[in-house]
Amino acid sequence: RPPGFRGAVVRPLPGAYRFTMKNFEVNNMNYIYTPAHSCILFSLFALLLIAAAYSDIKTMRIPDVIPAVIAAISLLSLLLHKGPAYPSRLAGAIFCLILLGTVSLLTEGGIGVGDIKLMTASGLFLGLHASILSIFMSYITAGLWYLIPLIRGKVHGQTPAPMVPFFAPALIICGLWYREILDAYFSLTGMI
Repeated sequence: RPPGFRGAVVRPLPGAYRFTMKNFEVNNMNYIYTPAHSCILFSLFALLLIAAAYSDIKTMRIPDVIPAVIAAISLLSLLLHKGPAYPSRLAGAIFCLILLGTVSLLTEGGIGVGDIKLMTASGLFLGLHASILSIFMSYITAGLWYLIPLIRGKVHGQTPAPMVPFFAPALIICGLWYREILDAYFSLTGMI
């Protein structure tokens, strides 16, 4: 204790601290001094994704403010010189933009501009590896979700389907655990 200190010394539980560091230091985004800062930024990112998913379900539109705020959070974390490296962030944004833009052009609007903006901003926040994995996870989940209605003839190729409800959980999961997911995948396939 420092001299003259008259209070109880509060020590964090080691297990709780390790849990926080492991699961909420998103992509090693220890932004300023503590894991709490990365938790706040990631929680804001997750809340924005949930709001976008809700909006996409209700109106099939994503407000422009949501990708703009996600991009601002990305730039804030970049200015604090923590998190994924700038080249990874830029590559993640470009990958999402090019892939989803190409899909939109090939399907003549099958993917909306709002989806493209949201995923591009999210790619800027999470970096390349988490962005790639989240896009694959989203489309696999959406495909499984719509498989039975497609077989039964209740939906067809031109039926509008909101994608953000599939993007949001995949982005959150990949933001927290993409390394563990990739490690598990590669160990199962024998690639490591």
